[in-house]
Amino acid sequence: MDVISLTPWVQAVIDHQLPLVVALIVLEMACSAWRRRATHTVRVTLSNAALALLHFAAYVLTTVGIALPVLTATREAFGVFDLPADGLLTWLLCLLGTDFCAYWLHRTQHHVRWFWVGHSVHHTAPEFNLTVGPRLGLLDTLDRIPFFLPLALLGFHAEMIVLCYALIELWSFWTHTSWIPRLRWLPWFEWLFNTPANHRLHHGRNAVYLDRNFGEFTMLWDHLFGTYVRHSEPVDYGATVMPPRQDPWTANMFELKRLWADMRAAPSWPVALTLPWRGF
Repeated sequence: MDVISLTPWVQAVIDHQLPLVVALIVLEMACSAWRRRATHTVRVTLSNAALALLHFAAYVLTTVGIALPVLTATREAFGVFDLPADGLLTWLLCLLGTDFCAYWLHRTQHHVRWFWVGHSVHHTAPEFNLTVGPRLGLLDTLDRIPFFLPLALLGFHAEMIVLCYALIELWSFWTHTSWIPRLRWLPWFEWLFNTPANHRLHHGRNAVYLDRNFGEFTMLWDHLFGTYVRHSEPVDYGATVMPPRQDPWTANMFELKRLWADMRAAPSWPVALTLPWRGF
């Protein structure tokens, strides 16, 4: 499989992401209504939908206009190896490498203030259901690109990286539900992969769950780097500091305004300019 034949696959995944996400959300909402289990409120659901559509538009633009050209240029200019675009081993290595980079991207989003500005949109939902999965910030799309440059440096094709990350994102979408319990009959699956039971805890603002379970596809890196946690108390969903409203503008601007206020209150501009890149 050459790089040219990969492009339609990338386009197909991008084209089918939104319909698949919408279909599963509608299915979950129907099940909630049928079981009279209120996991969606109208206002928050509409806000999540608007945020998802805004993010998807930004995702398509940045993927086609920035990510693919930058990753391609990096590989062509600095790639250490000339890895082929075919072969099962190459794809498995790319998927594993992409998952590793996604883990550190996700962990950085929770520990560095500028990256939290975009990612906070995903965590400021007061509910936890499938509509939260695609509820993402506009700045999220640009922040991701640098984290996948090492894969291009190793020689993986840009299309392979983008496709693997898109598949990982699709996997992580279904983990945003409270309907699926821990798979106790498949303990190895829960240990190895990101599942609803694992990811629910990541969305908790309980002290015991903060900055845990960053895995997107696998939980390997959480186990390896000591960020894995199992359920120990009921989950209180949301961020530690919540926006006053759930509309898309407030969700996207809330943390940015907080950061700007802290920068203005800093004792000097040199200190202020370091605040976005500090941990918190």
